[in-house]
Order: sequence, then structure tokens, then C-alpha cells
Amino acid sequence: MYWSLDEDVGVDVVSKAMSRNRFREIKRNLHLVNNNDFSNTTDKMFKLRKLSDILMKKFNQWQVFHENLSIDESMVKYYGHHSAKLFIRGKPVRFGFKNWVVASSSGYCYCFDIYCGKAATPTTAPLSTIWKQIL
Repeated sequence: MYWSLDEDVGVDVVSKAMSRNRFREIKRNLHLVNNNDFSNTTDKMFKLRKLSDILMKKFNQWQVFHENLSIDESMVKYYGHHSAKLFIRGKPVRFGFKNWVVASSSGYCYCFDIYCGKAATPTTAPLSTIWKQIL
């Protein structure tokens, strides 16, 4: 899509910076963690956890809290195979990863959490306390 030749779809900055084939090659070979280090983990997102921790630190480093904050779920579209992938009927993005996001009214993300399934120990806390788990 970024490399499309159509004026209304293509992004000129992206297509001039890198070719589509080069991007696909980098994407195919990009690894964030060593697979041998995490062979016994129960975390379904262990390959992304280090990156998400770095992002959270940067979000908190540059944050300026607004008066209006929102805690909401969002879906990241994904059609590949993964044990944390969800299907939610009736949503615009039906297949993908579910995230909990704390964001301002301007759209700045303060923190997020990738939903990886039901917790091993069920909680009896009300839904209004979900923000404590995210923060």
C-alpha cells in the first residue's frame, strides 16, 4: 500500500526511502530476542515483550498528562498464526491481537497491554479496576 503508484494511496516519502522488496527482506529477518533464551517461558508475547517495555519507558518519559484520559480496548489486525490471536465477531478488525490502551483525548498513548488470554488465577475484582493492571 505504501509503495502504490496511485496518488491517493501511495506514500511518496516511504517509497523514496526504501523499496518494497528491501522492506520485506528486513521484516522477514528481523528478530528482537534470542529464541534459545526463552524456551521455558509461559508468556505468549515473549518475542515482543522487550520491545513493548522499551516503548512503555519512552511513552512515560515524554508524557504530559491531559485532563481527559481514556482506557479502551483496540485490535491490531493480524492474519497469521499465533496463540494469542483473537476472533471477535462484529468488529471492524475481526482477527488480531487485543490491546488495552490508556490514551489522552489528543491520541497520545500513555501505556498499553497486549491481551494474552485468561489469567491463570481468575480475579474477582470489578471491571473498573482494570486500569490498575494496565498501569
